[in-house]
Parts: sequence; C-alpha cells; structure tokens
Amino acid sequence: MLGDWHGIALVPPLAVVAPILAGVGFFIVGAGGFGFSAVFSESLLIMGVLIALGAFATQLGVVGLVGFALGEFLVGNRRWSSNVFDQTGLEDLIRTRLPLVITYLLMAVAVVVIPRLGKNLALGIGRWRRIPTSAAWLISTPIVLVVSWIGLRTWAALAPTLIRPRFVWSGGAPTVEAIQVFQEQDNRLVAIGVAATLARQLVVAIFIYWPKMAKQLSALEDRAHLRVRGTGDFEAPKPPTAARRFGADVLSALLASIVLSGILETRLRWFSVFAVFLLIRLLRSNTIHVAMLDQWKQQAARIPVVLRLGILWFGAILVRSMLSNDLIGSYRGMAFFVLGGVVIAFMIFPGEPRTAPPNIELDAEQAVAP
Repeated sequence: MLGDWHGIALVPPLAVVAPILAGVGFFIVGAGGFGFSAVFSESLLIMGVLIALGAFATQLGVVGLVGFALGEFLVGNRRWSSNVFDQTGLEDLIRTRLPLVITYLLMAVAVVVIPRLGKNLALGIGRWRRIPTSAAWLISTPIVLVVSWIGLRTWAALAPTLIRPRFVWSGGAPTVEAIQVFQEQDNRLVAIGVAATLARQLVVAIFIYWPKMAKQLSALEDRAHLRVRGTGDFEAPKPPTAARRFGADVLSALLASIVLSGILETRLRWFSVFAVFLLIRLLRSNTIHVAMLDQWKQQAARIPVVLRLGILWFGAILVRSMLSNDLIGSYRGMAFFVLGGVVIAFMIFPGEPRTAPPNIELDAEQAVAP
C-alpha cells in the first residue's frame, strides 16, 4: 500500500489488512447507523477515528470515509424518490440525497484536506534549497502540528452551520445532538487530530534516524521506482497538462462551494462564491499567469513559514470567537466572512511562483486552497 504514508508497505500484512478493516468496518457502521441516529456528527467516536486515520495515513482515512459514505448512502439511508425522472422526483432527490454528500465532503475536510495541507507544507521545506532530511523533520514537525491545530479548530467552529443542509433542505432543523459534539467536545476532536499527527511524525522519525529502518525504506522506494536509480533523489513526477490543471481547479472550486452550501442561501450567492474560488485556484496553480501576482508569490516565499502560520493561527482564534459569541448575525454575513478568510489565506500562501526566488530556505505553497 504505497502513497501517504508508504512506510506501511514494509509490513505487508498490515498494508493489506488495514485498508480492508477501515473500509469494511466503516461501511458496516454507516449501513447500520451504529453510534448515531440522524447524522454521524452525533458521534465523537466515529469522527475521532476518521480524523485519526486521516492524520496518520491519509489513504486509510479516505478508505474509511468512502466506506462509511457508501454504507449510509446506499444502505443506511433509503429515502429515494419513486420517480427521479420528473421534476418533483428530481427536486426531492436533490433535497434528500445531496445533503448526504455535503456532510461527507465536510468530513473530508478534516480527514483529507487538513492533513494533506500540513504534509505538503512539510514536503515544501527545502524545495528551493536542499537541507538534510534530519533537519527537515525537526523543522517540519512543529509546522505540521500547528496546521493540524489551526485547521481542525476552524473546521469544528464552522461545521455546526455547514451541516445545516442535512436537515433544512428536507424541511427540518438541525438537532441538538447533531451539533453538540462540535460545540462541547471540539477540544477532543482537535486533540485527537493533533495526537495522531504527532504519532505519524514520530513513526516517520524512526525511518529517518534509525539507519536500519532508513535502509529498508530506501530499498522499498527503489523497488517501487520512487527514486531515480543510482541517485538519492526522488523522481520528479511529470507536470500536469494545462487542461488537467484546469479540470482540477474547477473540481476543487466546485467541491469547496458545495461544502459551503449551508450558508449560501441563493443561487446567485453560490455561483459568486464558486467564481471566486475558481479564480483563486487558477491563480494559485499558475493556470492563469499574472506577472504582478508572480512577484508577490516570490516576496511571500521570503517570509518565514512560522510567521505566516502565526497569522493564520490568529485568524482561527478570531473565527472561533466571532462564531461562539454570535457576532455574525446572518448566513450572508458568514458567507462573506468565510470568503474574505479564503482570500486572505490566498494572499498569505499565494502558491509557487513560476520562477524560484533566490535565497529561499523554506517553501510551503502546495496545498492552501479553498
């Protein structure tokens, strides 16, 4: 089982059994509705295990979440319209089934997006100037932990509102149980994610500082053609084509907009947010090249990552404070607040410039995206 984290392949039985257990186990949980009555957010255990899996090995988190989604969507929730080909049936399908997808995407933010963000920031260290792997681990570990803390804290603050379509679109209202964990046990969710992230980093350290394990991992990477034969360098993947980049940007903006559907009450507002997200994605990926923005990317890359993360940390605290104190009085206001936060995050982490700036020791521009 190669990928993130591919060291698990050194233990073949675990590499085979772990994804099967995660997928089948969570399929059964979703199909049977074990631990919850209306939505999985009622269960600290379900969300905590998924977050821990995603933080430790993203592919395990993905397998678990997909298994749960398939189990609940296909088996556990049987509210299907009798005729989806007429207008009434199609509208009913959208009202009852799309909210399920929204909740799965919302959970994917904590299970996939936030862990990958931290890991990609870590991978970016030394991109412009090579530094020893051992030093890179020491620098990247605090960064990964901080990103996990910031991301999960902000996610938990927004989740009670973003889960609204699950209830509102079918004519109901969010239950107390559906949002109670986010409001009263959010610290535990954050602690689980940070602890799993730390555990992952400690395991990675074993394969860096223990020569025997480092040699075994190197041999595994050679067999999997992850390294260029005869060198210590990783084989660089082929850059994606412009069409593929554009498709990825559109998909990313679409999924982000769907996740925010709970606060986007009109079609105009939804398409406006989608347009902004898409523009940001196109600019970050250099699909659309603007010379002035490229200069800003080079300048931003000169600012220490720790300082930029500190700004995001302050923003996360501000978001939590404003939401908990009801300082944002409408969903429209919340939509503008979130959109403004995405724009600010883009300015802080604008992406990689087309031309590498000189004398850059740290780069962390891989995955900060709406």
